Amino acid sequence: MVTDNRPQFVQKAFKKLEHQYNFNHITTSPHYPQVNGKAERAMQAAKRVLKQKDPFLALLHYRVTLLNATKSSPAQLIMERQLRRTPIPTLEKALTP
Repeated sequence: MVTDNRPQFVQKAFKKLEHQYNFNHITTSPHYPQVNGKAERAMQAAKRVLKQKDPFLALLHYRVTLLNATKSSPAQLIMERQLRRTPIPTLEKALTP
């Protein structure tokens, strides 16, 4: 997990959560725009989904779309399989884990 040096991320409770869930927490410099740019792009995507006529359908589209960074969709990363019920036609072989 990459965050800035805000107080909520350096408190004792967050350190305990980091240890409990066994993940690495990396803090960045506030003067490093590349990391902040990634967060801004994620916020733009979330806002674009919420502005759609049917935000649930837009969210479904987002979850099944392949990401350039991982070459997998968010659904594949979370559930280790592709979602079956989408409005986008999908080949059966693409649905296998």
